[in-house]
Amino acid sequence: MELGAGFGPWSVAGGVAARRRGIRNIRLYAVEADPQHFRSLRQHFADNGFQPDQHPLFEAAIGVRAGIAYWPVIDDSLATEQWGCRPLQTPHSNTDPQFHNTRAVQLIPVLDLIAREPVWDLVHIDVQGDEVEICRCSIDELSARVRRIVVGTHSRKIEGDLLELMSHEGWVLEHEKPAKFTFFPNPPGLESMTTIDGTQIWRNPRLLHAEDPLTSFSQEIISSVHELRVKAGAAYTMHINVKNTGTQPWFGGNRPGSVDAGYRWLDRAGKILPIEGSRAFLNQSVIRPGESDQLSLEVTAPASPGVYDLWISMVQEGVNWFFDRGAQPLVIRATIE
Repeated sequence: MELGAGFGPWSVAGGVAARRRGIRNIRLYAVEADPQHFRSLRQHFADNGFQPDQHPLFEAAIGVRAGIAYWPVIDDSLATEQWGCRPLQTPHSNTDPQFHNTRAVQLIPVLDLIAREPVWDLVHIDVQGDEVEICRCSIDELSARVRRIVVGTHSRKIEGDLLELMSHEGWVLEHEKPAKFTFFPNPPGLESMTTIDGTQIWRNPRLLHAEDPLTSFSQEIISSVHELRVKAGAAYTMHINVKNTGTQPWFGGNRPGSVDAGYRWLDRAGKILPIEGSRAFLNQSVIRPGESDQLSLEVTAPASPGVYDLWISMVQEGVNWFFDRGAQPLVIRATIE
């Protein structure tokens, strides 16, 4: 969904990317209040093989509550150059003389749109200054339904307010480009000092694709075995209980980014041996935060006798060992004979 869509670069690009991945069930939403831009939006959809009438496209403005706002009337000769308009509360509240005339437009509440789909892969918000209010009023539904949010920012204050709001709600900032501005005294608004808009990209750790890299590496691993004495090179079965104490689900199975249990050997100097042992795979397709699983891990002892530490830890394949990201492994002292 693209709010303040203009000609729809994000919605159409998202649809094309999904189509190239072989996804057929593609639903694209876009909201744009300017009539000339809305016509370009529909044409952009059609040019890229998306029938405009088969996707919810709204010639309207987005807001916190339903109602009527006033949109600056742009001369056709300026329409392709002017992309920075925003809805006005009254017909004559715009001080820019070139936008003196306005027309009434419908205000669609953002919550009404978010509630239309159980899960959104991407929501893009670029509404020329109202981004924080849009996110704040709908943050619970955004956190429950949206995987990623891309926000166009128009002042440093907007960026700071978004950082405070989204990080407090547990979202992960994947990327940001700060707005640039030129200071001058007594500006009519902070956005008027901005010379280049910024961008923030937020990921919702509650709604992961199975292959997505984790950001929460937290585990609790216990076993009835506290010390080992085995022969060099011998195999031993460890029965362990693993608990997801993080904030994100663990996905198992034969897929990229699966979470498995594994082990590493450390010598008396604390150096990790270069050998990686076998894995114990989850018995369930997903282990949600707070859930546990009972696993059997086949452990092979080092070939050289001595005293070692056996570290048992979860690992997200192709991403990281949990202990490398600060999680406490299960540590068992082992004497190899």
